[in-house]
Amino acid sequence: MQIRDTAVATPDKPAIIMYPSGTVVTFGELEARANRLAHLFRDAGLVEGDAVAILMENNEHM
Repeated sequence: MQIRDTAVATPDKPAIIMYPSGTVVTFGELEARANRLAHLFRDAGLVEGDAVAILMENNEHM
């Protein structure tokens, strides 16, 4: 099952629980964040199959 499938079926189900803060990111929120990132990549001219490196802090704002 893909994140999208779970987000549609159970959007409020926890997908990520941050340690030690306990902050919860639901599948619905995770899907929305992934879509925003995908649109940024597409708007930058990237296409399927392009390699992308992502450097970010390990926190709930990912």
